[in-house]
Amino acid sequence: MNIIYVCCDCSDPEVISSALEKIQCVPSIFVNATSARQAVGLASSSMDLWEKAVIGNSRILYATNTVLGELMSKVVGGSIINYSSIYAVNGVDNRIYEGTSMATEPDYPFIKGGVLAF
Repeated sequence: MNIIYVCCDCSDPEVISSALEKIQCVPSIFVNATSARQAVGLASSSMDLWEKAVIGNSRILYATNTVLGELMSKVVGGSIINYSSIYAVNGVDNRIYEGTSMATEPDYPFIKGGVLAF
């Protein structure tokens, strides 16, 4: 089994296509585990950060699935695995992060809910 890692802007279909041309193959498995995080807290965030998170992540989901799905359908097929999160179906309880520098902001469950619905 060959595993190839390519780093690129997955929100741009042309960039995805260019990256695939560089590796000169159509993947049989693609794992989409992206999450472009923007929000810093509901009360201290802004509409601009919210929009960047929602639009950026939805572009990534759409672009990767359409570009790779089309390529895979032209060959022997393949699998696209879109990772979501338990937060797609459960509200976030930030108490579990108490005493750490971690927290989950409202953009994350919203975005991951979209992945699940997609």
